[in-house]
Amino acid sequence: MHIEVPSVSSETLRKGNAGGEESSNTIAQRVPQAQRDSKRQGHPNHLLSTSQIKQHCEISADDHTLLENAIEKLGLSHRAYHRILRVSRTIADIGGETGIQRHHLT
Repeated sequence: MHIEVPSVSSETLRKGNAGGEESSNTIAQRVPQAQRDSKRQGHPNHLLSTSQIKQHCEISADDHTLLENAIEKLGLSHRAYHRILRVSRTIADIGGETGIQRHHLT
């Protein structure tokens, strides 16, 4: 998995950024959203089988093409394809979304 993170100045690291930091309480409030997976399929997303991925990780035809192109261009395996879908499902769950959207994939 690759996530782009913008660089942070050393001053911001030293002093912190009051406007952009989340408290542990705020983050903890999102945990139940991430646990939607267990309610939906009885176990966490990382344990989804291939047939369960097809059932719970549906994406649009355009997003499927995008993912296939990325897999081919980056030389990733079938296993990576499934992992991307499982992680995307988790990101959607954390965001409170019922379906996987393009921004969850990317």
